[in-house]
Parts: sequence; C-alpha cells; structure tokens
Amino acid sequence: MDGTPEGEKTMTITEEIRDILARGTIKENLYILPEQLDRKTYEQVNKVLEALGGKWNRKLKGHSFAKPMDEVFAALITEGEVEVPADFDFHETSPDLAAQVIAQAEIKSGMLILEPSAGNGALARPARYAVGGSGNRNLICIDIMRQMVEDLWRQEFYARCEDFLSMKPEFWAPMDRIVMNPPFSKNADVKHVAHALSFLKPKGLLVSIMSAAIEFRNNAGYPALRDLIRNCGGSIEPLPEGAFKHAGTKVRTVLVTIPGS
Repeated sequence: MDGTPEGEKTMTITEEIRDILARGTIKENLYILPEQLDRKTYEQVNKVLEALGGKWNRKLKGHSFAKPMDEVFAALITEGEVEVPADFDFHETSPDLAAQVIAQAEIKSGMLILEPSAGNGALARPARYAVGGSGNRNLICIDIMRQMVEDLWRQEFYARCEDFLSMKPEFWAPMDRIVMNPPFSKNADVKHVAHALSFLKPKGLLVSIMSAAIEFRNNAGYPALRDLIRNCGGSIEPLPEGAFKHAGTKVRTVLVTIPGS
C-alpha cells in the first residue's frame, strides 16, 4: 500500500476552507467542525473530509476516520493540498441496501467473491458472512483510496489498493459473484460494471447498484450495457427514492443483476 495509487490528483484547499478546518477539533479519529456552516461552505468542507477518508457520524456529531488524523490535518492546513482519486465518488451503502444486494447475489459458502469498489466494507461485511470465513481470500476487496484499504485490512479483509479500471482480468481467477456500488460521476458506473463483467465466471452473477441513468441514457456505453442486460436475461430494478439520502445525495438508483455468459 506504499506509493500513490494510479488515478490520484491534487485537490487544492482554499484559504477559507483551510481556516475552517484549522478551527475544528480533532479527537484522535474524530474531527468536529468549529461551527454550523452554510450549505455551500459545508459541501466544500465535507468534500475535503471525505477525500481524507472521513465519514459523517451523526451520533458523535463529527467525521470519523479509520486512524488518528492529527498529523494529516496539520500537513493539510499547512500545505493546502490533499491527494484524491480523479474519480473519487464515495457514497456509503446503507445496511438495508447492502443486505438486499447480497441477497440478490445468492452467495453460497466457498464461492469466490469480488467487491471492486469496497469503500469501508458496507457490502463486503455481509458478503463475508454469506460466503463464510473471516480473513480468507474467498472475498477480494479493491479500492483506490489508501485510507479505505487500510480500514479494510483492520477489519481483516483481503484488500488491495488499486484502480479497478486498470486491473486485467487475465491475472485473476474468474469470480463466482461480483457485488458492487461503483462511483457514478462522469458515467463511471457503466464503465465499472462493463469492466467487472470481464472478471465474472460463466454462470456467475454480478449485482450492482447503478445510477438510474442506465434506464434511459443513450450515450457513453449505456445502450450497449442495456442490450447486454436484456439479452442475457438480467434485470434492472428501481430502488426506493432517497436510497442514499443518508450519504448526502438524492441521486436515483437501481439494482442491476447480470448473469455471466
């Protein structure tokens, strides 16, 4: 996990946001904002905190991290920059939705499972329970964010810090199941799902959360993927409105199921 993952870029932090971050309170793994912010400013601050691997914790009223952040924040405030993946777009899957994905995947003990955008393990945790075992390699987690991968290792997952779109399927055993909640921005979800299918075993099953754009867009690979889903007997099921409200987005989503051919 040393070095910089392919696909990272530098996010420059404005003086205003640096000043806000400097006035906040750091309690080991928890960062608490100094005051209530207007919506636009909060979104800018939240983007930085999420890029660092932070996750809003309503109970603790702050952003929680996988490790103490004192030195990281000190460097950020001094240098005014943070490294983030070019397609960073993390929205955590809720426990209820994660359970629905895993149930749809019909995972059985001993199967080889891939989670290509594992984040902090929201899908990986129920998948591990379904496949059996704890630290074994039947479940492979991939994420481009170093902080996420470090957190996954602490949870005893087998995890790799890589840009999934740069991974070559010929170097991996075909997967029985692939479960995923890929990034959505700039049509990233259709790219991730299309690439993931090359890792899937014949008669395997891929289950992915996607933007509802897969139902109607006619550019950027959407028509080809829709045709593939239809021709192989897959499905596109609408998810409830506000499925990711807890993660700060109102994007409409669907659950896509694609059998391996």
